Amino acid sequence: MIEEFGAPLEGLTVADFAEPGEFFRIGRELLMVGHLTEITGVEFDQAWEGRVDAVVDMQTGVRAFFISAKDLITSKLGISPLPWIIDNR
Repeated sequence: MIEEFGAPLEGLTVADFAEPGEFFRIGRELLMVGHLTEITGVEFDQAWEGRVDAVVDMQTGVRAFFISAKDLITSKLGISPLPWIIDNR
């Protein structure tokens, strides 16, 4: 589906999106999507259980899963607590 958004997929495989530590980004700020295969402080099962299901295109009804605010904050605090808190007041 991401090829419909112009994602540069040449040379990528499904396995590339599951390799720990990999990162894939399409778009530019404000309209950017990032795919992280792992994050600090949150295990996959925990993130999947707390995921948020949302409609991302009202016209087509396309839905996507997002990490919960709680898990995002947990991850951010695990990476660099003070800069993140100061930058996002």
